[in-house]
Amino acid sequence: MMSLWVRKSGDFMINHFKSKMGSLGSIRFCSRKSPVLVPFPASFAQNVRLPEAHFHFCSRRFESGKPETISDEVDTNQVLDLPEGKVKFISEMRFISESTKERVPCYRVLDDNGKLIMSSNYAEVSQEVAVKMYTDMVMLQTMDTIFYEAQRQGRISFYLTTVGEEAINIASAAALTFDDIVLPQYREPGVLIWRGFTVQEFANQCFSNKADYGKGRQMPIHYGSNKHNYFTVSSTIATQLPQAVGVAYSLKMDRKDACVVTYIGDGGTSEGDFHAALNFAAVTEAPVIFICRNNGWAISTPTSDQFRSDGVVVKGQAYGIRSIRVDGNDALAMYSAVHTAREMAISEQRPILIEAITYRVGHHSTSDDSTKYRPVNEIESWKVERDPVNRFRKWIERNGWWSGEAEIEARNSARKQLLHAIQEAEKVEKPPVADMFTDVYDCPPSNLVEQEKRLRETIKRHSQDYPSDIVGLGEFGKRGSVLRDSGGGGGSRGGKEKHREEERHSLTGKYLAEIMEEIQSQSDNYRSSSSSASSPASRVPSSNFFYLRKPGSLRQPISFEDSPEWEDTDVDVRVEDGGDSINIATTPVSPSLSKLNSGSLPSPPLPEGATLVRKTAGASIVWKDLTVTIKGKRKYSERVVKSSNGYALPGTITVIMGPAKSGKSTLLRALAGRLPHSANMYGEMFVNGAKSLMPYGSYGFVKREINLIGSLTVREFLYYSALLQLPGFFCQKKSVVEDAIHAMSLGDCADRLIGGHCYMKGLPNGERRRIGIARELVMRPHVLFIDEPLYHLDSVSALLMMVTLKKLASTGCTLIFTIYQSSTEVFGLFDRICLLSNGNTLFFGETLSCLQHFSNAGFPCPIMQSPSDHFLRAINTDFDRIIAMCKNWQDDNGDFSSVNMDTAVAIRTLEATYRSSADAAAVENMILRLTEKEGPLLKSKGKAGSATRIAVLTWRSLLIMSREWKYYWLRLILYIIFTLCVGTTFSGLGHSLSSVVTRVAAIFVFVSFTALLSIAGVPAIMKEVKIYASEESNQHLGALVFLVGQLLSSIPFLFLISISSSLVFYFLVGLRDEFSLLMYFVLNFFMCLLVNEGLMLVVVSLWQDVYWSTLTLVSVQVIMMLSAGYFRIRNALPKPVWTYPLSYIAFHTYSIQGLLENEYLGTSFAVGQVRTISGYQALRSAYDTSMDSNSKWENLLVLFLMAVGYRILVFVLLYFRVGKKEFLYKIFKCHRDTNNAR
Repeated sequence: MMSLWVRKSGDFMINHFKSKMGSLGSIRFCSRKSPVLVPFPASFAQNVRLPEAHFHFCSRRFESGKPETISDEVDTNQVLDLPEGKVKFISEMRFISESTKERVPCYRVLDDNGKLIMSSNYAEVSQEVAVKMYTDMVMLQTMDTIFYEAQRQGRISFYLTTVGEEAINIASAAALTFDDIVLPQYREPGVLIWRGFTVQEFANQCFSNKADYGKGRQMPIHYGSNKHNYFTVSSTIATQLPQAVGVAYSLKMDRKDACVVTYIGDGGTSEGDFHAALNFAAVTEAPVIFICRNNGWAISTPTSDQFRSDGVVVKGQAYGIRSIRVDGNDALAMYSAVHTAREMAISEQRPILIEAITYRVGHHSTSDDSTKYRPVNEIESWKVERDPVNRFRKWIERNGWWSGEAEIEARNSARKQLLHAIQEAEKVEKPPVADMFTDVYDCPPSNLVEQEKRLRETIKRHSQDYPSDIVGLGEFGKRGSVLRDSGGGGGSRGGKEKHREEERHSLTGKYLAEIMEEIQSQSDNYRSSSSSASSPASRVPSSNFFYLRKPGSLRQPISFEDSPEWEDTDVDVRVEDGGDSINIATTPVSPSLSKLNSGSLPSPPLPEGATLVRKTAGASIVWKDLTVTIKGKRKYSERVVKSSNGYALPGTITVIMGPAKSGKSTLLRALAGRLPHSANMYGEMFVNGAKSLMPYGSYGFVKREINLIGSLTVREFLYYSALLQLPGFFCQKKSVVEDAIHAMSLGDCADRLIGGHCYMKGLPNGERRRIGIARELVMRPHVLFIDEPLYHLDSVSALLMMVTLKKLASTGCTLIFTIYQSSTEVFGLFDRICLLSNGNTLFFGETLSCLQHFSNAGFPCPIMQSPSDHFLRAINTDFDRIIAMCKNWQDDNGDFSSVNMDTAVAIRTLEATYRSSADAAAVENMILRLTEKEGPLLKSKGKAGSATRIAVLTWRSLLIMSREWKYYWLRLILYIIFTLCVGTTFSGLGHSLSSVVTRVAAIFVFVSFTALLSIAGVPAIMKEVKIYASEESNQHLGALVFLVGQLLSSIPFLFLISISSSLVFYFLVGLRDEFSLLMYFVLNFFMCLLVNEGLMLVVVSLWQDVYWSTLTLVSVQVIMMLSAGYFRIRNALPKPVWTYPLSYIAFHTYSIQGLLENEYLGTSFAVGQVRTISGYQALRSAYDTSMDSNSKWENLLVLFLMAVGYRILVFVLLYFRVGKKEFLYKIFKCHRDTNNAR
């Protein structure tokens, strides 16, 4: 503009400045027709355009003291037409005062006592909104108190309260909508409370645990939530203000019906960002509301030392922003102001400034002591006399919306919620250290890697200053197992048990010692091989854990020596009539560890007279591009296993390893053909080179959760399992059972009860797992699938289990199982590993080749670390914290692990490395070799007949009943005791007319309460159904076999209960003394128990849970008792529901009616000395019966049909629901805090 002015001035300006150096030009105005440009001092914006005017430029000397004469002919009506408006000229020099005579008033609706000020202009608030505003203020107040105390206790590092400013938080939030975007400072948690941010989420952030949305990177109280349109708090003062204007301008451009609200304290107005934001908002006319909490103090600086203006509200006027000053302790005024400001901001598209006058009652933060710079009485005055929470409470109490009881309940509830949230937040582990360096770069740059390295060095150097869950990795290098003494026991039983345990541990210890001695002899080989894969060969650990592999196997990713030759393999294994010998020559077991990889692991010494385990022909399993999808709750199917390739050879152990939910069990079930109905499998699978399914008996599948029968011995359990599975005569199964017992090293406990008894404990988990495997071995399977064989086993039991499985593999069986994690000794017994993560195959090959694979990918395994730990921690996203610490794990010489990337990067790197590796190519070549020629097909060994299975199941159930005293014999005793009580209560009734009603009551009590008492058998029935589900999944029996066997086995027990209880009741109550009537009574009661047993089976099959089954049965029994016609005659019951259908469904009705007809039909009672009435007429007022003499048999027939009907319903449930594990309990049950590996 200056250049333009010079250009228009022309030569006059140049000559004038040459002759008048040091002088200033003065400007005079007069009216002209053409506009001119006039220069002004810098205090005026820029050059302005003046209409209808021109100017004269004059000068005056500085040395002259004589003022220049001013013309009297000045036009005072001239104005400046500025872009922002017209400015009038005056001839009087007038300075604007630094303050107005009156300060800007403060808007208020409620006085200090919570009374509504007359003629107040405010926005109406509903009762619901007002009550929520108050309860949220109570929650905010309570949260400040408890979290502040938690910081003082050292449980969190920092906290900042909002005491005295609760109304600003809650009332402003209530006046907004959830679409409005909030950019807070740091003292606005109430906005989040109003919007539904839970106290648990507050606690997680303050405790900086793994559930914190900020991953622990922010200080406490730096909340943020995308869900609630609440920007994360920033520690830097006032930076949110310009950002808020930008967000508001974007809403304006998008024509959104929403605004932006940002908060600032009075101290923040001293920042340049405050002024820039106000000017930015005014110019862009952005729909943003600035709420300034003028609480009097910027930490220790009072507002009097911050600015001289009339607070903050006048600054809005200076920038051209509509402003208002509000009583910040008046929730109703604050609500009204923000509500109106929001309407103006959106409808008029303009910014609004609200200055909320309040007082910071609390300290600035837990790092501050405000009593050092302000008087305590001032604090107490504001806290007591002007508390915004109490003021608003008084107002809602006057409206009748609140009470003292509600106050107590609200504060107690808030306190309980917060204390519970703190307890839960403290239980959650901290975020991994690696999170400090993630979420910015895909591949961290070198400077971040160096920072992370130095941080870990600092943590290790000063471990005492850091939480234990960060430095706890120091114990991972310490391994070993200790055989503990089982402790002394009193009496001869304790001595025998202890002696037996010592013998078992002695045998096991000696056996394991021999193995470990041979393992130790291979230490030099392991050191050389593992050192080449992980660290310099010169670094040899002081205590070693070794892998059982051939020398040089590390350089050979896949060996073809184990490929089967079909011509030499006899796959057609069958049971001969003369015995149970397998038609393969017995091979002596070699004690040499050098042949361990081919399956010749030394076995424990066998008892005298025992035969060696015979060889079994295995089968090769190949899967190619195997993909499994499972349709869950989502509409789409989730890929659980993704394009997996692999194989398993006879005489070897193939392990599917991976973290939880990696697809291990799904892949195992896919290979075994055990996928659920909701799963789909794609790809190819070959058995002995042919695309075929494995028939019954050719394979075994062992689930992770094993259901065993505790009242049977190990030998009995396996014998009955063999009878249910194998065809042939009973005597031929004994040798099969003995072979299975010896194969799984169960000889010491073969004659012990699995579940123990009152004088003996049950078998430990290790033996139970081996029993579950032995149950499948009685079929002599070619392939054995095991889901987590080491589940819930200690280190010694796990090693013994793996040694036993290795011995089993040496017989020629193909073993495939899943495993989550293992010790180094157990890991060394694996032949091949399939390593999965999130369904992707990260490696398949021999065990030591996996070490080389990780080393090639840049993740070598340190010598002092277990390889399985290293593998799983590198690929398990749930262990980021541990993996991050392992990155800087150093040995004594200062070396550290090269696992220096996060888990996601490690998984991608390992997967890409494997795809391009020689191991993957070797797998493809082996698959081609195994599938290019078809071998012999596996043949089924046949099944036991249905009649045989029913007989076996019946006999087994009878044996169980004879031993389960708690569930069967105790029930019998309870029935007799109850019957004695009822009989003695109703004894001596006589046979007069007056005894009819009482005898009806006796029969009702007997039938109803004995049926109710039978609920004590629910646990026993639950066990039977679970055993059925386990055996049915392995095709040992079907639903019909189970139902028939269960019915036949329960008949003797139920008949024993019915005849014993009936005899006691019948003679104590004094019913008619006729044998036929007594037999009918017994038969009727027996049918009643049979129906009740069927009802219990139905409910148990539905729920599969003891608690819900018991609750349901009690409810059903009570409803049936009410509708049985005793409390009110059936004809008088309400027709809908109670008569139809309940009274006809209740078996009590038919049982009681039949018993009464049996007792009274054909009898008569004298009424006075002349008249008599029949028994039917005597019963009419007490119970609804029939005059037909055959009616009691009809009732008995109905009971029989109901018993049959219930069992048909059970058959349908077992067939369609139990096999699919679709129980009501699993549908409706609450979610448990468990993580089941997939």
